Amino acid sequence: LDGMAERLDVTDVHGDHDYDGRGADGATDEDGARLRLRTAEGEAGAILDWILESQLLELLMSPEYLHPELLKRCARIPVFMVDRGALGDAHLGDIWRAAVTSGHESIKHAVYNLLLELLDRLDDPQIHVLYRRLRALPPAEHDSQSLLLVNKFADAATGLAAPDDPAAPLGYDLLWHLAQESTPVRNELHEIAVNNLLQAANRLFLDHAWTARARRDDVGGGGRARAVVESGRLWLLERAVEGVTRRRSCIPCHFLITTILRMWPVENKGVSGPMQQLPGPQQGPGPGPGQQQGGKAHPPDGPGPAVDANRPAPTTKVDLIRRYGLIDLLVQDLCWYSRTARQYVAHHGVPNDQVDTSYCVGEFYIHAASINTRLDNLKYA
Repeated sequence: LDGMAERLDVTDVHGDHDYDGRGADGATDEDGARLRLRTAEGEAGAILDWILESQLLELLMSPEYLHPELLKRCARIPVFMVDRGALGDAHLGDIWRAAVTSGHESIKHAVYNLLLELLDRLDDPQIHVLYRRLRALPPAEHDSQSLLLVNKFADAATGLAAPDDPAAPLGYDLLWHLAQESTPVRNELHEIAVNNLLQAANRLFLDHAWTARARRDDVGGGGRARAVVESGRLWLLERAVEGVTRRRSCIPCHFLITTILRMWPVENKGVSGPMQQLPGPQQGPGPGPGQQQGGKAHPPDGPGPAVDANRPAPTTKVDLIRRYGLIDLLVQDLCWYSRTARQYVAHHGVPNDQVDTSYCVGEFYIHAASINTRLDNLKYA
């Protein structure tokens, strides 16, 4: 199959030609190239027919044949099928079922790696089929490899909107959900989920990252992909502002707010969105020791951010801060956390010399991460 792919990519054929570019039989280079390409196409069609008639992929994904080494070696088969337009929804279902029904981690990872190779080749309907599969996977069943698959899926789906929320880029709703503290992913995976969300947010602000993925857009336009990307930037920010307002997953929301603030342009230079990363230190979750020790504060839900949907999107960093009242929001959250921390320490009798590095003071993260993240975010804003 690898050799067949090379032959199908033939663009020039060199042979034994005389001085005027013709061979002894009078055939030109172009004639020889066409003949070789037709021959390769015919052989590829015959191989594809055999794969489909023998149900080779279904056989390889059946429980009695599943083996990590076999999966690694057969990855070229579904790639060949999708390149020839012959990979159907049922085939995707067989591949996905091999991952979720196997009790062996090595097999799951081999199947996820196979799906990673297919992502950039899938068409829009197939992207939506895989999205439904990923969405149905219970959070508790995720591992590092499936989280990577969700991250790469969101990248490959650039230009498409989530079916339940047209303002959200497809796959970003999954990344957001997995990064929430209330989502029951394993503790050691929470940092990976948050970092995946921050990486995805960065991609929305880098032209070279998302325009290369806008292959599903209208020809010559890029308009639909740009609209989805620009609405996605504000969709992420509004989710983060709402999370801080409601005291839900505050630290991941702070990381996201800072990421978006750093990427947003300082000045309006006649562009509708930021195109390069602004200088500044990178943030990461870093739960540290003591993660999920102690209680979590759950104050009553407050109102979400007051956003006028009819107003144009902010074009500068100052516009963004003013529109969403970020200074007031961050000050209020810092005061709320300070009160919560004092009450927690007083109630639990935590020694002062252990508060910073060992305890979660009413939150998912240890006190040092909770307080420093808030202070850094406020100082930057």
